[in-house]
Amino acid sequence: MTPPSLVNVALGKEPADLVVRGGRLVDVHTAQVYAADVAVKGERIAAVGKVEGAIGADTEVLDASGRFICPGFIDTHQHSYEAHLNMTEYARVLLEHGTTTVSEAFYGMGFVSGVRGVRESLDELRRTPVRVLFMVPILAYLQNRELGLPVTPCCPTADELIEMLDWPECRGLEEPPYIPILEKDPFFLDLFERTVAGGKVVTGHGCGLSGPELQAYAAAGASSDHEAVTAVEALERARLGMWVSMREGSGASNVRQLVEALVENKVDSRSFCFCGDEAEFLRLHRQGHLDYCLRLAVGAGADPVKAVQAATINAASLLGVDKDIGSVAPGKLADMVIVDDLAGFNVFAVIAAGRPVWHDRRMLASLRRPDYADWMRETVKVRRELTLQDLRIPAPPGRSRVMVRVIGVTDGSLISDDLRIEVEVKSGEIGQDTSQDLLKAAMVDRFGRFEGAGLGLIRGFGLKRGAVGTSYNGLCQNLLVVGADDRDMLLALERMAALGGGFVVVAGGKVLAELPLPLYGLLTDLSLEEATARMESVYRAMRGLGCGLSKGPLHTLAFTGVCGEIGHLKIGHAGLFDVAARRFAPIVID
Repeated sequence: MTPPSLVNVALGKEPADLVVRGGRLVDVHTAQVYAADVAVKGERIAAVGKVEGAIGADTEVLDASGRFICPGFIDTHQHSYEAHLNMTEYARVLLEHGTTTVSEAFYGMGFVSGVRGVRESLDELRRTPVRVLFMVPILAYLQNRELGLPVTPCCPTADELIEMLDWPECRGLEEPPYIPILEKDPFFLDLFERTVAGGKVVTGHGCGLSGPELQAYAAAGASSDHEAVTAVEALERARLGMWVSMREGSGASNVRQLVEALVENKVDSRSFCFCGDEAEFLRLHRQGHLDYCLRLAVGAGADPVKAVQAATINAASLLGVDKDIGSVAPGKLADMVIVDDLAGFNVFAVIAAGRPVWHDRRMLASLRRPDYADWMRETVKVRRELTLQDLRIPAPPGRSRVMVRVIGVTDGSLISDDLRIEVEVKSGEIGQDTSQDLLKAAMVDRFGRFEGAGLGLIRGFGLKRGAVGTSYNGLCQNLLVVGADDRDMLLALERMAALGGGFVVVAGGKVLAELPLPLYGLLTDLSLEEATARMESVYRAMRGLGCGLSKGPLHTLAFTGVCGEIGHLKIGHAGLFDVAARRFAPIVID
């Protein structure tokens, strides 16, 4: 849109394409709420206030009477692959809840299929009305390298990371871990320097980081962190000039606690924003995305306007795009959300790049899934057929009881504990004991690099029988199963491999429910409606087996397989992984 057209509309000398009329504007610049209309020409806002002169015969008028006009919501850190929808259906869920912009690296797809997977996913999402701020997928490169393990066949190279940093859509780096910086890795120091020198942003990942190490991470260029889970952590980051992305995912729920702490400590909110991080699609579709974060924040005592600032202008400032988005003002891109009130934040209408895309519970945008190539589907390759022997955990000879290390999981947390539990040996093996909520976990490499399964014990899922499997698990994307019965665990692994990836629930030698994830072994190719019905059946089946986790149980399971920086004990392709020691560990404590 040429500047003269915006000027003419603002002066009342040319009709607007769209006018939002009768609403009350949430002005994130002044933190005020007042009556105002909005005139739009093309993709941008021409005028805010009294705009009667901009209404012509062909001007579309959207009635916002009795409602509130907010800027489009911006997610500062979201992994689309952890929602498990294809990018077209993912856009549908975001738009219906008012999210018009996401910061995204597509690193799950990159880990499995390299730069080609990243590019294809980026292009598909960009064909929708959702605005994408692309970030370089550092973790797709780092994954196994950080652990000294063989990388996946298509894992991006260092040179490819640098090339992606120069893509026109790129806004910076996505969550590079702090360990390479603290170890002064030359490549990562150079990558940080390139990013900052190019006017781009480093969104950080500082789980558990504090003191001098946190200061070093910030000094290197990390400008934000989404891993703060306590008021102490959030305040320390804000005092260092870092942005705090308050996370509300399916496996980690932090918004309410952080907001309560901010309100209680009377902390200025300008350094705070929101992110979904690892929110799965059923949660997004049913409960909401950033609109859900806003409800939680206001319910926890946050001022509604300050909460909207966190979801809009604060987020845009963090990502360096506040000149174009983040507020409703002349010259800005016309991304707006009209909500019924500033408590429930029920989304009435959404405007993206000047066009209404969601209105009164109806999707107006044309969203069509593409035909997906075979290379996206053919990614699960188990080296050899598994047997029950692969799931056996032998006990030391002559022992009737042993002390073992056990992964402990907690509902609503991604942090897994390192428990010590004494168990009985039966027939020379260490097995499940549902009376103690002690289950077996197994991970199988899905890239054809290793044989057999990595085994461990786990507590917290509550299964009384059967098994649950997932081909999504954060840093590995391997086949992962937890179960009360070895035969059911084996069937779940076999079924996931046959599907090319998915969520599978098994009991009594039968598949009770499943959601196929054939795209990269991470995403469904189904519509939102079809995927919703399948996912609901998966959760019903899990509850029927005794699973008591309510806050994203599949994400909780997935993160037991993240052998990185979150938690203390994990499961990997070679068995238990000690996060602090950064090495695989024995099950039995001698």
